[in-house]
Amino acid sequence: MSRYRWTEVFPVTPATILRWHRDLVARKWDYTSRRRPGRPSTGTSVKTLVVRMARENPSWGHRRIQGELARLGHAVAASTVWEILHAAGIDPAPRGAGPSWREFLAGQAHAIIACDFLVVETVLLRRLYVLVFIEHGTRRLHVAGVTTHPTGGMGGAAGSEPGHGPG
Repeated sequence: MSRYRWTEVFPVTPATILRWHRDLVARKWDYTSRRRPGRPSTGTSVKTLVVRMARENPSWGHRRIQGELARLGHAVAASTVWEILHAAGIDPAPRGAGPSWREFLAGQAHAIIACDFLVVETVLLRRLYVLVFIEHGTRRLHVAGVTTHPTGGMGGAAGSEPGHGPG
């Protein structure tokens, strides 16, 4: 058969048949009418409220906003609040105007005390266990106790073992 008679035998082109097939497949596998699995989307009113709370309270982060929403009776996850704020172009976890951790610790150094439990070997190769405290502000060291038996009672100070001390 010649190409000139093609339109007499087949009134459509191969491209049209392929387009029909694509449309048929698309209709067969179309799931837009079915309900999507997962949680329902957050309502517009809640999204608006989240953005409003963030704008009116710039120091609040996503967790604080989520807590306030819970107090108002809106059960919304903190991650959802994060996504709403991020989509609105608002920092979900704004840095407060307060000091950094380094600044806070430097300012509180005078009130911070650390402790350590260490081992000291004597000249006669006796092992002593020492509980010490250090004041960060003054760097003063306070020895709270020394013992040869750290799991024993409080009376186990060095030199007061049975048979070694006075008495």
